[in-house]
Amino acid sequence: MFQGYLFLCQSKAINSCINNRCFSCSENQVDVTKDIQIGALVFLLNSQSDTLIGPFTASEEMETGLEPGTWKSRIDTNSFSGNIVVSWQTLHEIKNASKKTSFLKNIDDCKLTHYQIQELLEVLEKSPQYTESI
Repeated sequence: MFQGYLFLCQSKAINSCINNRCFSCSENQVDVTKDIQIGALVFLLNSQSDTLIGPFTASEEMETGLEPGTWKSRIDTNSFSGNIVVSWQTLHEIKNASKKTSFLKNIDDCKLTHYQIQELLEVLEKSPQYTESI
């Protein structure tokens, strides 16, 4: 069974998030990074344009401690951290993502269920390739 996470990024930072291969998800709930394993699927949602990009793959486990208050299981769109490193082969993008995958309308947790992961993968497979900042 796949492990999957959804991270948020705003339009002005999307290229930086992808080019630096670092995403974050934060607030002040439970720390999710201890659960993220190499090979976990990661999806990036541009919360301003409602565009989802992925799939990325977690490619490194972080050996150092996390930045205080940065990685948590609840979503905060105003925080950035370099505590997860991702890689990818081919990225696809879903425009108007919340209309195509209903669960994206009310995201409050970075960790995705198996059903949500499968739904995103199926929609991404039929979506155009993402090439803007690669």
